[in-house]
Amino acid sequence: MKWFLNLKTSAKLISAFLLVSLILAGVGIYALQNLSVINDNSKEMYNNNLISVRDLSAVQINYEKLKVRLRDLAIAPAKAEKDAIAKEIPVLRQEMADIHTEIQP
Repeated sequence: MKWFLNLKTSAKLISAFLLVSLILAGVGIYALQNLSVINDNSKEMYNNNLISVRDLSAVQINYEKLKVRLRDLAIAPAKAEKDAIAKEIPVLRQEMADIHTEIQP
């Protein structure tokens, strides 16, 4: 340890800064590796969770449209309007069924 005390102050400062920079480089490399793991996990979360939420949202929207069509069917005064609305209902039900089968594993 006496050899370290015998060094000049400039050599001590340079060696201390080199040691700090090596530690900082190690921490930076470790952080970059962990960022790639986080990126992979976020992609997996998007593919496994958020896409199915979007599909479920589409089913919910179609369900609300179906409820509105049924309400309109009940209050429509003319037979022509009722027939037009009745033609839309099976299409909405089929869209809901298609999305539902896509979601099922």
